Amino acid sequence: MKRDWSKIAAVVSCILLLICLVQISDLKQQVNHMRNDISNRISNVENSVQNISSEVYRQLEKEASLLADSQWEYGDVNMEDHTVMLRCSVCPKEYQPEVTKAVLLCGSEEYLMTLENGAYITDIRIPVFEESKVDQVQFCEAGVVRTEALNWYLSPRYECLTTVYADFSGTGSFSKNENVYVLDMSGDVNLYIESKGGNFHAEKIYLAEYIDEKEISREEIQAEQMSAMDYYYALEKKREVPFGCTYDLYIEVVDNYGLHHRNRLEHKAIDSEGNLVDADLEWWHGAEGSIYDEEGNPLYVINEY
Repeated sequence: MKRDWSKIAAVVSCILLLICLVQISDLKQQVNHMRNDISNRISNVENSVQNISSEVYRQLEKEASLLADSQWEYGDVNMEDHTVMLRCSVCPKEYQPEVTKAVLLCGSEEYLMTLENGAYITDIRIPVFEESKVDQVQFCEAGVVRTEALNWYLSPRYECLTTVYADFSGTGSFSKNENVYVLDMSGDVNLYIESKGGNFHAEKIYLAEYIDEKEISREEIQAEQMSAMDYYYALEKKREVPFGCTYDLYIEVVDNYGLHHRNRLEHKAIDSEGNLVDADLEWWHGAEGSIYDEEGNPLYVINEY
């Protein structure tokens, strides 16, 4: 009987121990849940405090600013001197119409602004293919000069002109024939033409071939317009490249400004033995095109990387 009681006590102890272990596991889960909950609450509080601090700082800056409003917008593009018109407008909180003079500072240049309906306005021309910065505006009243920083960073190349991206995907067979390397390419050319101002349209699209950076062939093609910005062209091209030369295939989009957007589709380098030289990373796939004028002079060239 004593032995039976011992067995019963052992079984009961094991059951109690199991219950305790389950409860301990539940407590651990609750503690972890509480830790996560507290951590999330602390994170939310920190984010709220940061947002409040940012908003307070923004409001303080707004209150301390001399301006009630400031803005800029692009105007017409002049392709003869490669500039774009920039209209700048600032609205001071306090001013005297017949006394206050406003001067805009852009780099080392100063531009006198004209008062129109409570806003001081001026039009300046900035380079299309370079970045510009409008630094500040100055208000002059009876010899007293007040300055407000603007720090407008402008990149007209990306903000008001068209950007062309191109990619070629397909298959090709390559063979040697005496002293020439024969390329036989077949695939899809996809163009993405991003127009910023809505004034763009493609006048012509060309395929151009170069050997040793000299143009040997140029043909106008009719790419199929798939959407407002997407174009497609089925490429079939065969070309013999002499040993020791390089071959490049480009697609060029000529826009209504007369700009030539040139995107590389393929590049092959052949050594003197007729072997294909291993190329570096083919960075041009899907890349932005370089821009040239009608005479082929570079205006904006994408760096190879």
